[in-house]
Amino acid sequence: MAYSEMLIWLYIQRKDFYSALMQARAVDKRTRSGGTRVMDLGGISLKNKDYQGL
Repeated sequence: MAYSEMLIWLYIQRKDFYSALMQARAVDKRTRSGGTRVMDLGGISLKNKDYQGL
C-alpha cells in the first residue's frame, strides 16, 4: 500500500497526471475507498491546470 501511494506521489511530482490517475484508480478499487484518491488527484490536477490528462 505504501508503495502505491509513493508511486502516485512520484507521478504527481513529474506532472504525469494520467499515470497518477491510473494508479489512484487501482488503489481506490483495492481499498474500496469510494474514489477519494481519484477526487484528490482531480483537485491537484485542476490546480496545476492539467485539463488534457484527466
